[in-house]
Amino acid sequence: MKEADHSRQRGDMAEEQNLEGIVNDWLSDDYMYTKPSRGDLRQATILAVRPDEILVDIGAKSTGVVQSRDLERLDEETLATLQPGAEVLVYVIKPDLDGEVLVSINMAQSMRDWQRAEEYMAEGKTFEAEVIGVN
Repeated sequence: MKEADHSRQRGDMAEEQNLEGIVNDWLSDDYMYTKPSRGDLRQATILAVRPDEILVDIGAKSTGVVQSRDLERLDEETLATLQPGAEVLVYVIKPDLDGEVLVSINMAQSMRDWQRAEEYMAEGKTFEAEVIGVN
């Protein structure tokens, strides 16, 4: 009888380890919730386009909001691509604004450009462009 009990315990332990492996796989980085923090760059899906704002899903428990003043800074070509279902990179400005997350498409584009510039510098690459203005 004791041998049967040990065999059953080993079987239970193996099943527990298998279950733990399945749960760990399920909770991999693809499924882990990370609370938005100021300065985060996140891939977002546009949920709704309104005259004064755009609502985006940033993979958080709250909806991301792009305000009209941020939209005013975008060029016409970028604005034309902002339709429900489209993917867009956003920068988290305020992680909790009355249950919503304030995000910026304009700042995300700037941050992406700085990251690209840093990569060029680290790799010793040269970037050529036409100067179109001064500030």
